[in-house]
Amino acid sequence: MRIGELSARTGVSVRMLRHYEKQGLLHPSRMPSGYRAYTSQDAGRVKEICLLNAAGIPLSSMQTLLGCLRAKADAAPLCEALQSKIRTQLTRIDQQMAALDESRSLLGALLGGSVRLEADRKQQ
Repeated sequence: MRIGELSARTGVSVRMLRHYEKQGLLHPSRMPSGYRAYTSQDAGRVKEICLLNAAGIPLSSMQTLLGCLRAKADAAPLCEALQSKIRTQLTRIDQQMAALDESRSLLGALLGGSVRLEADRKQQ
């Protein structure tokens, strides 16, 4: 598939796909015309990149982490680099969730109590 189709299939812009290639995260083959040629495995890799990036893993760490994911697919344990990144990111997510809970409580109190806010949320 060409880059436009990969973009449509994954929801990632053509510009970002090219950036992933420059970062060494994607390695498309080239057609005789010079166009990039991607496979369904590339689409899967883009989805992995997006998930890891959404979890707060920077693109600069992706190459190592994607190698760990491939090793995991071969039934090997997660490599230590990936385990460490996951632990760090889980801690950050827990901290963000605690901060959001605190903000939510404050906002609920400003509206007249968290009980009323809870009832409003259940109606949605």
